[in-house]
Amino acid sequence: MKTYRILGIIWFGLFSYGGLQLLWLLMDTFFAPNSKAPLVANLLPICLCLGMLAGAVASIFLFLRGAWWARIYTGLFLCLRLVHGIVQYFQGFRPSVMGYIVDVIALVSVVLLFWPRHEPVA
Repeated sequence: MKTYRILGIIWFGLFSYGGLQLLWLLMDTFFAPNSKAPLVANLLPICLCLGMLAGAVASIFLFLRGAWWARIYTGLFLCLRLVHGIVQYFQGFRPSVMGYIVDVIALVSVVLLFWPRHEPVA
């Protein structure tokens, strides 16, 4: 249970920071005085922003109760994050050191979140 609490705290911070930063970027894009950004072009960042903010909520439940649905949601979102990082790497985009650190933490978290949980017997 302590492992889920630690992962919940880590991913709450990362999901909140990333989601709010992406929300700020989208608000600048849509509400700029001369904005001509179509909604279809920004559909993926909007879904990513909503997913990250939902991940922040799921990580709260992961911290409080270690809920199975929070483990599944967080794990699947982190799998998508890993696939995104790998695809960007092979396309020639080299992330910063912080991007590599987040990817390694995501890889370790996915393994820990999907590892079977053994409850103590009597």
